[in-house]
Amino acid sequence: MDEPEALGAKLQTLAEQHQGYLQKTGTEVVVMRVRNESLEMVLSEIEKMGKIKQKQISGEDVTEAYQDLRVRIENGEKLRERYLDLLQKASKVEDLLLIERELERLNTELDLLKGRQSHLEKESALATIYVDIQKKVRPGPIGAIFVGIYKGLRWLFVWR
Repeated sequence: MDEPEALGAKLQTLAEQHQGYLQKTGTEVVVMRVRNESLEMVLSEIEKMGKIKQKQISGEDVTEAYQDLRVRIENGEKLRERYLDLLQKASKVEDLLLIERELERLNTELDLLKGRQSHLEKESALATIYVDIQKKVRPGPIGAIFVGIYKGLRWLFVWR
């Protein structure tokens, strides 16, 4: 592919076909997010678009972090229920204010934990693909002569 803009448009279409999107797009770099189930298919389509110089696949296991969040949320919700019971039984204004303050702090913490859990769920459902785009360099008239000489010399010394 000669034009980076045209490649970017093709990658946009490819991402959308696989329930994904372009997170970042430019003339030299495209960052795609696609569903994990579609990763291999998308990678094979990208390989058809041009020459692959480097390919690396890695992953991060977030199971432990997710389980930790789940347990912390469950414990926080149990604690909130106990505070609500105490709130019903409290008779002094001072106790009511103290319990309400703790409930407010706990609710804020639970909201943050649930937000983090939701973020982990969304992030783990999508794969990220980084595509570095290098425009193919075409030699000029004199450069074409040297390319021809190089190919001829290579043919004389290297057999494949």
